[in-house]
Amino acid sequence: CVAALEIARKLSAKDPRAEPLVRERVPYVIVCGEPNSTLISLVRTPEEFLESKHYKLNAVYYIKKQIIPPLQRALGLAGVNVELWYDDIPHVYRRMGGAAAQPQPQHR
Repeated sequence: CVAALEIARKLSAKDPRAEPLVRERVPYVIVCGEPNSTLISLVRTPEEFLESKHYKLNAVYYIKKQIIPPLQRALGLAGVNVELWYDDIPHVYRRMGGAAAQPQPQHR
């Protein structure tokens, strides 16, 4: 996974002994960023995410990449198109202060 490789590089740059072993899982999160940001630029370690009040999880990424695919596999057996359903429902995005924001860019 390219995101895990990016995190492994960051960890190794800070401390060469922190380099993950072969086949070791490297935890990471995807945060919100500027429109048209590359996915790799949105990768953070869980520690970075927890230490900063400025980062917000990229809910659209997690819904599209982690939640919808298994739902589609399960509900697709009954003829449900989960992606179409998700795209059709109204979306409200909130900024950290609670004010409504424009829809986030979708990373594919």
